[in-house]
Amino acid sequence: MKRTVYRLILLCWFSVILGGCDALITPTPPMATVSTVDLERFMGDWYVMANIPSLFDEGAFNAIKRYRLREDGSVEVLLSFREGGVTGIPKHHKARAFIQDDSGAQWRIRPLWPSRFEYLLIYLSDDYTHAVIGRSKRDHVWILSRRPVLADNEYQRILAILDEHGYDTQQVQKIGQSWPER
Repeated sequence: MKRTVYRLILLCWFSVILGGCDALITPTPPMATVSTVDLERFMGDWYVMANIPSLFDEGAFNAIKRYRLREDGSVEVLLSFREGGVTGIPKHHKARAFIQDDSGAQWRIRPLWPSRFEYLLIYLSDDYTHAVIGRSKRDHVWILSRRPVLADNEYQRILAILDEHGYDTQQVQKIGQSWPER
């Protein structure tokens, strides 16, 4: 228990330090987001099919992001996954996101108080079955799907979109998804 508390404190300080260093890093060009998001329709479960992982989802398997719109207009974000494989340790990370613009595509996510990080919806299919969350720094990205499978042609199309946004697509890692037939 003591070790967990110390790790949490260390992670909080690390988050504050990294958040404060944003101004010292060479600025990157702004990232275009989708023009509008129906937030009610966007909410729910999304399978994380690939990513450039963050500190919170390194080694994820069977990753799911669950979005829930709160009464105050913020969004509850729950990331659930198994660490390292289908039989790995279950992990859960809860965060809160705050909508920053009228389009609903620019968020600030707070995984740990007091830090808030950019969270941009840079791609959303017309039928709300595929989405991509990115950052202007191009350091993290999440490719999302409503189903735990993503056709290779759709994956390649999304990688092309990431390339257009200035991402190094060689850094993108597929996330293992192994679920019983539904």
